[in-house]
Amino acid sequence: MEDYQLSKLINTVNNKALIHLSNLCKDKDLSILEYRFVLSLVNNGGIRQDKLSNLVDVNKSVTTRTITTLLEKDCIYREDDLKDGRVKKISLTNLGYEYAKEFEEILFNFENRLLESFSELEQENMLYNFRRLNSILNKMNNISKK
Repeated sequence: MEDYQLSKLINTVNNKALIHLSNLCKDKDLSILEYRFVLSLVNNGGIRQDKLSNLVDVNKSVTTRTITTLLEKDCIYREDDLKDGRVKKISLTNLGYEYAKEFEEILFNFENRLLESFSELEQENMLYNFRRLNSILNKMNNISKK
């Protein structure tokens, strides 16, 4: 069982963070998943739906449902791709940008509260190790797709 401690710990930390963020957002108009989409579009507006799926790291059916909901909430809009008229690009509306700003503030406060117990060096080491772990997992996932 010792072999699975890292996976279990990562899963536990992720779940607890999502629960806490969900509680912080329970009175908001968007879900955590919808906020993830909105934040992803802040710096990547005007992208295709399949690219957005990859960016948020969810499957296409989740992306389709979430896009439909965000369209209904007037957070995003679709526009024709000038290079390929068959393709629609997705961008944020002004309301979408407002939600992004709101969620960035929630995340900023959450992270500050979470990290206040760590020294600056511990924070730097933690970020370095998580980025490294993420890079390793990305490489592993690319290998397993071949």
